[in-house]
Amino acid sequence: MTDNFDRFLPSFFRRLSVRWWLVLGAALLLWRLGYAPLWNPDEGRYASAAREIIEPLGGAPDWVVPHLNSIPRLNKPPLVYWLAAISFKMFGTNEWAARLSAALAALGVMLLLFHLGRTMFGGEKKSESAGVAGALVWTTAMFSFAMARVVNTDMLLCAAIALALGGIWLALESEEQYPPSLRGAPGISAYFLAGIGLGAALLSKGPVGVAFPLIIGFVYLCVARRWNRVNWLGVAAALVLAILIASPWYLSMEARRPGFLHRFIFEENLGRFSGKSEFHKSKPIVYYIPIVLAGLLPWTGALILAVARLRQSAKENSDDKARRARLFLWLWALLLIGFFSLSSTKLASYVLPAMPPLALLLGEAIANAVGKRDELLAARRWMLGVSLFLNAAIFIGAAIYLTNEITLPRAEGLPFVAAAGLFLGIGSLLLIQFWRRDIWRFFCANALMATGLYVTLLGLAGRIAPYEDSSVLVKTIAPQLRPGDVIAHYDLFQPSAIFYSQRPQLLANFGKNPGLDETHPNYGKIFLSDDASLLAALGKAPRWFLLARRVDAAALKFLGKTFLIARNNDFLIVSNRPSAGVIEFVAPRKINREFAAPKKTAGAP
Repeated sequence: MTDNFDRFLPSFFRRLSVRWWLVLGAALLLWRLGYAPLWNPDEGRYASAAREIIEPLGGAPDWVVPHLNSIPRLNKPPLVYWLAAISFKMFGTNEWAARLSAALAALGVMLLLFHLGRTMFGGEKKSESAGVAGALVWTTAMFSFAMARVVNTDMLLCAAIALALGGIWLALESEEQYPPSLRGAPGISAYFLAGIGLGAALLSKGPVGVAFPLIIGFVYLCVARRWNRVNWLGVAAALVLAILIASPWYLSMEARRPGFLHRFIFEENLGRFSGKSEFHKSKPIVYYIPIVLAGLLPWTGALILAVARLRQSAKENSDDKARRARLFLWLWALLLIGFFSLSSTKLASYVLPAMPPLALLLGEAIANAVGKRDELLAARRWMLGVSLFLNAAIFIGAAIYLTNEITLPRAEGLPFVAAAGLFLGIGSLLLIQFWRRDIWRFFCANALMATGLYVTLLGLAGRIAPYEDSSVLVKTIAPQLRPGDVIAHYDLFQPSAIFYSQRPQLLANFGKNPGLDETHPNYGKIFLSDDASLLAALGKAPRWFLLARRVDAAALKFLGKTFLIARNNDFLIVSNRPSAGVIEFVAPRKINREFAAPKKTAGAP
């Protein structure tokens, strides 16, 4: 490395090229993907539907119509299922393989940010500082690191939008003007890159993934007045490519399931935004502000530096490429946050596509601050104060949460409290030492602190999962299941049970349809409307297992004599046949006397 980025490095690391830093970032994103059983409901839904592609619960494998619990699931495009199914084919049906596509998508965003940072802010010296810093901020930010380990559509959509907007930027801001003809146009390849991103977005989430990049690109053209840079033939090529990528699946679905396009576009997309189709509880308009601030940890304090850099840039009269790049990135982030804030349906993961531009803005602000000890002194001071305050808040919150014996026993939580305190304490001391003297050492200390925290948090999540989610209970009893055994759910649906048991689940008194086709012949056989229907269905099975919430234990008396098989803080499994022992993951303050049985504490699988 030839620029300021290597100032803080020992001599050994100075010999490492930028590629090695990206390899280290990739290793962090791919590290320990199988840290816990699949979380319900989202991971269970997507992983189970993907497994049903290659191991259907009835009929032949179907790569066109996704199925969940043997019923078509029509509310999501297929890319997340396809990638997970391919991963299962290659690496086996396990949690690591299920989460691999999300981790690879996050890795793709990291590489894209490195390239964009280098081209946006490289200048004549082709400095790589902004690109490296932005890529590593993305890799070590809490939200992106966590979502790289979740099986759902959000990271895939984030990568697709980032690719589309990266292509738009590269097409509009090439160093040379476009000739009027296609031949020799330097931006045509960038338009094709945008087209691939738009097509992937259509297969990841739907039309909303195409609308975002086009709206952001249009607003940027209006604000920056860059209409003379548009190659309309390239725009047409990008849109045609996106349609060619996505249309085969959409047309096949419409042919197989007439009316699918109307339902998918107007109910699943426009209905969610307008609130006409209410899928989740209403949330305030400022819902995403704390999520973004928390998601940027441990880099949240660097937002002050990025805002100071924006104000500094606004005072400059020049219309250089770097200034336009900051405008593009701020529009990318703020328009997405604003759109989702106005949406009636809000989930924390929806705002993930706004994180890549924020990561690059923070990385560029840090790279720009190198050597400017007095010019940005006030911003640095505030950055340090916010960082130390958040570090203290994280430690206090973790200490309370992990020692109150509501989530897990105190003896299991204390080692993680100690580890978090160690990393936060050492990291805070390094931040205090480096905040004024050397911003790159400050950056390095923050990145190392984040890495240590994630080592701790992944171990902690794997330890909490048996106590808080039902997946571990089903996964533990799965080896003892025999042909003919039936699994039922009472007043809930924990879809990971399909993945671990590889058999259909009976769902009693469950009214929330998770995007399944209610007209399918199997629907009425699986969704049972009352206790009598459940009792009749279970009566046909020689052995059955029923999964329920522990608070519903008293309501299960209609089943007659039952035997407790497993339980944790929130869920239990009972059966009409006893087992060798009871599997328990119950925190001390959650223990009650329902279904009292001899205790047998099991280790987390």
